[in-house]
Amino acid sequence: MVGFVAGALSCLLPGACNVAVIAAASRAGVARATATGVGIALGDTVYATLGALGVGRVIQHYPCVPPLLRAISGAVALFYGLALARTRPANESAPPRAGVLAGLALIAANPAALLTWILVAGALGGDAYSVVGIGAGSAVGYAALARIAGQRSPRTVRIAGGLLVAFGASTLIAACVSHG
Repeated sequence: MVGFVAGALSCLLPGACNVAVIAAASRAGVARATATGVGIALGDTVYATLGALGVGRVIQHYPCVPPLLRAISGAVALFYGLALARTRPANESAPPRAGVLAGLALIAANPAALLTWILVAGALGGDAYSVVGIGAGSAVGYAALARIAGQRSPRTVRIAGGLLVAFGASTLIAACVSHG
């Protein structure tokens, strides 16, 4: 149950994933945004599985890895936010499965999510129930976010992009300051 709650709440954290779902809902509709969220949830499940398998213990032996992963995530968020802020309406006829692939690609390019889910899954005991709960909770959370954000306003996408730029810049700066 704790894994499900953690997964569901993950869609509330500022970052490229929740902004991607909001942007997809605003530009291409709820179905595409939900599919994007499913792709993200699949990635969350893979990352939680790595945590359950003990990858977190390996990362602890390399203290330079977490700040490096945060810096990369900050840069990804910054550039993704800039792209969103400058976006034009998307092709609304794109199939929802393209959203799943977009979500998977986005989470794969987000090493902070990797670090987060490795640590959370490890802290929850690393059992299969926690991993499945994280994945299911994440899928439900992103589906709810897609539904809420489905107003299709280009202004919403630009605002979300601007917020993501600010988040990415602050994450990047914090990662550099903490390691420097």
